[in-house]
Amino acid sequence: MAIMSDSNLAYTEEVEKNLLTDGFVQFQKDGVNTMILIDQSRYEKAKRRMDDALVKMVMAGIRDMEEGNLIPADQVFDEIDKKYGL
Repeated sequence: MAIMSDSNLAYTEEVEKNLLTDGFVQFQKDGVNTMILIDQSRYEKAKRRMDDALVKMVMAGIRDMEEGNLIPADQVFDEIDKKYGL
């Protein structure tokens, strides 16, 4: 993750107002979102939620493995190919 000085950002009162009220600001170029600026507390909350979700997925995978709920990789890929016509 790049960490830059806030002097690199065209910081305006409008940006600050939106950060305080909405917690984030979306920036667009040619009508396409190019970046989102979020406040620190919202970032930390989102990161915690993603970390928690990752831990749950890994633990579920380990549990499946321990319980023998496994499918050979070739079978999984064949089913995906068949389902999506690949």
